[in-house]
Amino acid sequence: MATVAPTDAAGQLTTRPPRETRSIKVPHHRFPPLKKVWMEVYSPLVEQCKLEVRMNLKTRSVDIRTSDETPEKSVIQKAEDFVKAVIAGFEVKDA
Repeated sequence: MATVAPTDAAGQLTTRPPRETRSIKVPHHRFPPLKKVWMEVYSPLVEQCKLEVRMNLKTRSVDIRTSDETPEKSVIQKAEDFVKAVIAGFEVKDA
């Protein structure tokens, strides 16, 4: 079976930017407070930054990944800093 390369409207081959992934470890004593405010953390990252975010319960980490809709590559660093600030104990509105 042949693989089909992605093309744009004009039929030209397109190249996707490589997906960037970050994994942020959450200490065991900060996990319950993060779970309480998870939707406040998750919503702006997905809706405004167009990132893919998940809370990995098995490894106790937050995984952030760029998507095809992510506007710029620097957004993932801002998102990582935001999540780290919330994990450190800052309020979501202050982070």
